[in-house]
Amino acid sequence: MKRAVVIPTYWTWRQGEEQADSLVFDHPTPLDEKGTLARCLESLKSLKGEFDLILIAVPTHPELQEALETRIIELLNGLDLSYRIIPVFPSTIRKIQSVVGSNETEEILNLNGYSQVRNACILIPAILGYDAFILLDDDEVVLDEDFLDKAVAHLRETFQGEKIAAKAGVYIQPHGTPFFKGREAWWRFFFNSRKAMNETFRIIESGERIVDAPFAFGGNMVLSSDLIEQGICFDPNIARGEDIDFLVNVKCEGYSFVLDTALKILHLPPKSHNPDWLKIRQDASRFLYMKCKLEELKHLSLKCPVSPDDLRPYPGAFLDWTLKVRISLTNLLLSLNYLSRLKIRDAIEALSSIQLIFKNHHGVVFSYFLFKERWKQITKRLAECKELKSILLEKNISRKE
Repeated sequence: MKRAVVIPTYWTWRQGEEQADSLVFDHPTPLDEKGTLARCLESLKSLKGEFDLILIAVPTHPELQEALETRIIELLNGLDLSYRIIPVFPSTIRKIQSVVGSNETEEILNLNGYSQVRNACILIPAILGYDAFILLDDDEVVLDEDFLDKAVAHLRETFQGEKIAAKAGVYIQPHGTPFFKGREAWWRFFFNSRKAMNETFRIIESGERIVDAPFAFGGNMVLSSDLIEQGICFDPNIARGEDIDFLVNVKCEGYSFVLDTALKILHLPPKSHNPDWLKIRQDASRFLYMKCKLEELKHLSLKCPVSPDDLRPYPGAFLDWTLKVRISLTNLLLSLNYLSRLKIRDAIEALSSIQLIFKNHHGVVFSYFLFKERWKQITKRLAECKELKSILLEKNISRKE
């Protein structure tokens, strides 16, 4: 099985040059800082077995594209790595778009958000002919030398009567366990996602290696190329939480998405500088959209429809009738927290998030199904185009013996 490790890496303005970003990611690395990427790449040197690395460079603003390409090339040339690296830049994406010459290609292949980046993470290795795509993030460290073999183990086998097309692995937190430590902020009383996630993580201690996945992390996920052939993709309407939404997309097509409790990776994320009101707003948007999507799926003739109960405790607990109440109360409490610290603008932002509960997501959900059909048609054409493979390999760095 031909394996590709795929890592997206997010970068932003140098310190002191900050401007309004056109794209919002959790913790992009400033161009003048070391960041986490080199540490991650160094950890891959200990892996047993053959693999190639596809590194997708994502800037938070179009004006950073040229500087980012220079920065990544310098970083890679300064590392003594033992595997082949295929860097993919925005300029690479533009070349592919120009060769195919279709506006729809720009919709299918771009780096304009988390879901779009994840779609690039599965489309690019498919074009290059890989069979298994191992998705990691640049703020992680691989500690297990047998990680690659564990990653592809059981892929394409049968689990509970369905073919395994995707696997999720486990995040080990800096303190050494999968569980989050500490209490949530008091204003998150009605939106305590940390508690719900810890309850879900108890499945890791079940004693079984392969279990049905109730959750997935985009930074420790293994996908079969079968998904491309079946037109399964990440939903571009999801700005956050695209990994769990993708799990739903896979299961609804009649494939098995399992959790491999032995597939562990150390997660060392930098501190996010996004304000609390933005994090809550993004969570509110994703859960409202996902709730609507699951309701829509009930009315379609799907092979295996998924319900909120199938996703409990997390995120299922946030996908029932209490969701709008949770969003309203949480943003009210957050605004009070801001007011107590005289942060008036932040308090207003928190209150303005409540209006999300009145948004109609049905039209947006319908647009996903239209996108999915276009994705299926275009990706097949892209995967068969030999010229695209040459474009992707233009700047590859061959493994060092």
